[in-house]
Amino acid sequence: MWSMTNCPPFRNGILTFSGTAKNGASFYEERDLGVQLYYTPPRYSLTLGQVSRTYCYGLGMQVAAFRLHLEEGWFYREYEFLKTYSPCPDPYDVPADTAAVGSPAEARVLSQAVYDASQNRTERTIIVLWIAALEWTANGKSFSVSVNINDVLKGHSEGGVYTVLVWGNIGGESAPISEYSIFHG
Repeated sequence: MWSMTNCPPFRNGILTFSGTAKNGASFYEERDLGVQLYYTPPRYSLTLGQVSRTYCYGLGMQVAAFRLHLEEGWFYREYEFLKTYSPCPDPYDVPADTAAVGSPAEARVLSQAVYDASQNRTERTIIVLWIAALEWTANGKSFSVSVNINDVLKGHSEGGVYTVLVWGNIGGESAPISEYSIFHG
């Protein structure tokens, strides 16, 4: 629902991106723009046995939410918030030497078991950082954001996948309009 015009990798810990909303999404005011950052640890190849025991995959764990930069003299009272997180079962927890599915009947049985496991995910509470943007504009269909994410990057020194989730206004409601993944490290 947007066209990305600029989303380079992080440069010196600064993430800068801009774009144009499409398909009815817009920004009547700057607060209509919402941006969240998710993190997934570095990945490696999965075996057929591991893939056959995977049912769901998410954006990862939310690590930050971006917000407007306040004018001098003003400040936010909170710099982090708590959120419930329900991760999908991790295929990397399945031993790499697990046998691949051998027949369609076995695949049906296994598919149901894997589905059931994905429905019984354990919720946990995580801490998410609020980060005030260095630049934040949203007007009509256009938006532009620049934010220092050095504190987030320091917490994940092994690198990984960072996914930017952008929210906009569609029909008077806030809704996700796009996601963009960046492989880092």
